[in-house]
Amino acid sequence: MASFVYFISSHGFGHAARAVSIIAALRKQLPNSRITLMTSVPPWFFSDSLGEELPQEEVARDVGLIQSDPFSEDLPATIASLRQQVPFADPLVNATAERLEALKPDLVLCDIAPLGLAAAQRAGIPSVLIENFTWSYIYKGYGESFPEILPLAEALEEVFNTADLHIQTTPVCVPKASAVRVAPISRLPRHSRSEVRQALGIPEAEPMILVTMGGIEWQADSLHSGRGQAEPWLVVPGGGDHRRKGRLIRLPHRSRFYHPDLIEAADLVVGKLGYSTVAEVHRAGLPFAYLGRPAFAESAHLEAWVQSELPSHPLTQEELRNGRWLKAVERLIGQRSPRRSEDGADEVCSIVLRRLDQGSTTVN
Repeated sequence: MASFVYFISSHGFGHAARAVSIIAALRKQLPNSRITLMTSVPPWFFSDSLGEELPQEEVARDVGLIQSDPFSEDLPATIASLRQQVPFADPLVNATAERLEALKPDLVLCDIAPLGLAAAQRAGIPSVLIENFTWSYIYKGYGESFPEILPLAEALEEVFNTADLHIQTTPVCVPKASAVRVAPISRLPRHSRSEVRQALGIPEAEPMILVTMGGIEWQADSLHSGRGQAEPWLVVPGGGDHRRKGRLIRLPHRSRFYHPDLIEAADLVVGKLGYSTVAEVHRAGLPFAYLGRPAFAESAHLEAWVQSELPSHPLTQEELRNGRWLKAVERLIGQRSPRRSEDGADEVCSIVLRRLDQGSTTVN
């Protein structure tokens, strides 16, 4: 029976969403495999997405970026937290490695939580890095304004370079010749457009816009709730408690509506540029009105890819706040692109299975 330990960054839900897709693919190929999660992501996210509860253990949370809202990074606070963690102290790495030795996984999978790679190396267990960016790359993007972050980024890059197998998921920020590239990875919907709309109380023929900011809470009140009958419906997950006012429907992060189902029901998605949102919108072939984060190094790569792959329109935070964004994006409704069938999660699963078959042979 194959066994895996999966370290997952808890910065937002995007890394966990990508991991969920890969776990589902592994479950299809290896239904009896044992998968233990090492992450601070809430357990409900995995059970709601996978339909099963996996063993999960709390580990030292990777710092990621400390944010005050979906668009604002607090670099001084991020740097202060990084200095408390990087380089990883031997007692932390040793304790995590001892836990891995007790679990005896065949592979350690890591979606950019670097402690997993450090512990796997210490325990002598093969590791797999899965990423479209690493934290070291993100931190280097702030180096001009905050040069004190650069030594911390270099220390983490050394850890990321220890992976025995490196998989990069499209769209990737820094392609590496030594890495294996796969298609975008996205979760699949469970219900049809009509089923989801019926549950939401939205008529099939009326336009619906999904407004999503990923795994970070934000105030949806700025979207304005006094909406006329001729305007599109707005559905806002992560915008507060479940509440309906006119044609505005707010949903909490954890609701009975699976996020890929909401995308399936939409005619247009408005959201922050983030990997999981981009990948799920791309799979559905929907138009995307997006808000970038100029200081965040990943943002420019995602924006260029979205512009090449999808009907799209950039928005500013000011447009979102003042309500003028709706007129700017309504023209996108109906501009679908073909639905995509390629599945990066299945590709990752095949690569991992080949790695298992190779046993102790190192792959780079």
